[in-house]
Amino acid sequence: VTREEAITMLYRALKSSGKLTSTEDFTSTYQKLLDQHRISGWAQSYVAYGLESGILEESELPGFVGEDGNGIAAPREQIAIWAARAMGKLAAPVYSLPYADVSSISAKALPYVDVLYRHGIMRGDDTGKFHPQAGVKRVEFAADCKRIFDGIQAGVYQLDREQASFSGTLVSVDAARSQIRMMLPDGTAKTFLVHPKAQT
Repeated sequence: VTREEAITMLYRALKSSGKLTSTEDFTSTYQKLLDQHRISGWAQSYVAYGLESGILEESELPGFVGEDGNGIAAPREQIAIWAARAMGKLAAPVYSLPYADVSSISAKALPYVDVLYRHGIMRGDDTGKFHPQAGVKRVEFAADCKRIFDGIQAGVYQLDREQASFSGTLVSVDAARSQIRMMLPDGTAKTFLVHPKAQT
C-alpha cells in the first residue's frame, strides 16, 4: 500500500461510516503544497482532506512520491499514526506494548501504535513483532480499514480499551528514556512508556 492509497482508503472508511468532518473538497486550499510534493491527481482530494482534518501533517508529505514519480510504500508505523488520528481516539499518557520489536518503533509512533493495539486494529505477527518499517499488503490494510470502520461506526466508549490499571512492585524509573519498569504479582516484568508531556 502506498501512502496515497493508505490515505484514500482511510478517507473511504470514514466516509462509509458517516464520520467525515466535512464533505468539502479542500484540493484548491492545498493545491500548491500538493503540486510541490507531486501528489497524484487521483489522490489529491484525499490528501487535502487528510491535511485539513489533521490526519496528515505537512511534514509527512515529502515521503509520498519518489523521484521516479511513483508512490512510496507506507510503513506500518506511519499507517498506525494516520489510522489512529482518523479514528479520533486519544493517545494514552502511559502505554505498554507487547511487541518483541517495540524498541524499533519510533517515539512519535508509539502512542498511535498503542491506540491501534488497544482497539484491536493492528496486532502484529505470529512471532509477536510489529515490524514498524515494513510495508502493508492491500489485503491486510483492507482488513485494518474494516476494523477501523466498525470501530468508528459503533462509536461506543469502551472503558477497557481506554484505561487499565496494574499493581506490582516498582523496579526502576528511567527518566531519560521515559520508562517505568514494574514486576507484576505473577512474576512478569512489564515496561511502561511514558509520554514526555504526561503529567506526574
